[in-house]
Amino acid sequence: EEEPSGVEPGAVWHRGIYGGPPLLGRCKCVSIGSYSLTKIIDAKGEPLEPYFSEWVEYMGDIPLNFWGGITDAMALDLLESDQFAEAAERFKELWCAEDPTSPACDRDKGLTFDATRFA
Repeated sequence: EEEPSGVEPGAVWHRGIYGGPPLLGRCKCVSIGSYSLTKIIDAKGEPLEPYFSEWVEYMGDIPLNFWGGITDAMALDLLESDQFAEAAERFKELWCAEDPTSPACDRDKGLTFDATRFA
């Protein structure tokens, strides 16, 4: 599949998985589970369009948490020990210390994250 013009080269990577029936010998000429991977965010954390917007539309209202570029030692320790709820609380503490007006800091709504904040 060709990438749209203006899209970063290599944003779509096709993983071909092939096999073939024994009667064809060693021929691996039938696709048996090939798939494509699509980058939606570049190395700088910027959205790769049109893929990022397509993904956001596809995901709709499904709540998402993104944990990347973590430098807080306590949060890293919590994540590495599979204490995800505690790590989420730590992220909320850090986030609210940085931006107390964020909707994520609203005690009545609980922990919320906006996917576009990380784009």
